[in-house]
Amino acid sequence: MNKKLFFCTVLLLGIFAFSVSANASCSIWRYKSDVKNVKINSSFDSSNAPVIAIGWSRDHTEDLSFFVELSGAEWDYGNSGTIQQGVTYRKVNKNTLEIMADVGTGPDEINFGGGRNILLPIYCTITNSGEIRVIVNGNETTVSNANILIAKSIDGRLTLHGNKAKINKSGVLKKITITDSSTQTYKQNQKITLSLDTGFKFTGETKITGTGKFENIVSFSVDGKNPSKAYITITADTPEENGEIILEDCAVTRNSGSKFSALLMTATFTASIVPLDSTIAVASYDAQAEDITSEQTTETTTAATAVQTTEAAPVRTTEAAADTTTKLPDTVKIQIGADSYSVNGISYPIDVPAYISNGSTMLPLRAVANALGIEDKNISYDARTKTVRITPQSDTYVSITADTNTIKLYKGGTDGSIKTDTPAQIKDGRLFLPLRATANALGIPDSSIEYDAATKTVTIYN
Repeated sequence: MNKKLFFCTVLLLGIFAFSVSANASCSIWRYKSDVKNVKINSSFDSSNAPVIAIGWSRDHTEDLSFFVELSGAEWDYGNSGTIQQGVTYRKVNKNTLEIMADVGTGPDEINFGGGRNILLPIYCTITNSGEIRVIVNGNETTVSNANILIAKSIDGRLTLHGNKAKINKSGVLKKITITDSSTQTYKQNQKITLSLDTGFKFTGETKITGTGKFENIVSFSVDGKNPSKAYITITADTPEENGEIILEDCAVTRNSGSKFSALLMTATFTASIVPLDSTIAVASYDAQAEDITSEQTTETTTAATAVQTTEAAPVRTTEAAADTTTKLPDTVKIQIGADSYSVNGISYPIDVPAYISNGSTMLPLRAVANALGIEDKNISYDARTKTVRITPQSDTYVSITADTNTIKLYKGGTDGSIKTDTPAQIKDGRLFLPLRATANALGIPDSSIEYDAATKTVTIYN
């Protein structure tokens, strides 16, 4: 290579290296902040906002501007204002800020090339589930481009539900399920606490299984000092998907001298983004009852064995076909806005009340199904497609998808459908179903459904 060609090559490489360094000359990072787990529609403010640092560089010698964009969130900044000394902003749109730096050493300037960083608090509202990112566009200045993860947003619920058994001084409980419909992740050794606070204690004999994110990574243990408490331990980091934890054949015994007739179980889990703190009735005490086995619990048929969740309702089945045929309760009363409803005169709590939408009474999924006599085992929900499937009989099921006006029916190999005035709706992370249309799909005619406008009460007769 001749000297002239060599000199030109070196010169071109030098120019290229300078251009690269000029456009990527500073560090950008999360400032004293870990990736946060948050709920969708939540906000970051001065008390909890992550901060992004744009590091100083000796290349920052002139006034400059660059853009900061949010992915999965919207800025809560005003139209314009001051970030810190010598640094102002202008809101370009709901997702983008233009940051302007008045570089220098004066009292109203930022010494951006002499040791001062720009610290940008991320005041925003989370709009999407998934990863929330801050994207810095250097705008062809000496500010680097960057893409920084600041949060993971969760859309879903953590719920506790189970059936009510009848036991004497000892026995086993019906299936108890903790359902996590979100994609939040958990760390190894995090624990869900179960408490029996009405005169009973765990014996330690319990079958525990997990599905989805919890598959093969959950264990059950009783507190060594206080047997009224037990723990579900997550034995490995979980993936980003939903899942269930199922307790079966959970053995309990009654403390001597206890006067309680109901067995209540409380589940708490503060490590969750959507915290679990729920209490359900899992058994009733009957001094004359035989010790319950897992096979016997599925055959209990009286109103006392009602499904007791935060959306509790009784389930009654015929003895001849306990697993395949649903027998509807005689009378169901549901009042708009109330925190409970009644079945055959017995009141049951509900954590989210019924409401009216487009003239239809809307109730959460399990409350509708349980109140109409459907057991939890015959209810399934696909969070991905937002579709519920209710199976009142072995050859019959009803399929309802959120935001659609059609209920699909399948019976004895024949397909059908019912059009609804109001679609199933997702509200506060819950799937709400139109009561009358769902009742019709399950075989209850309009003639058996009454609405009292004065008391805002729906009554269903069988």
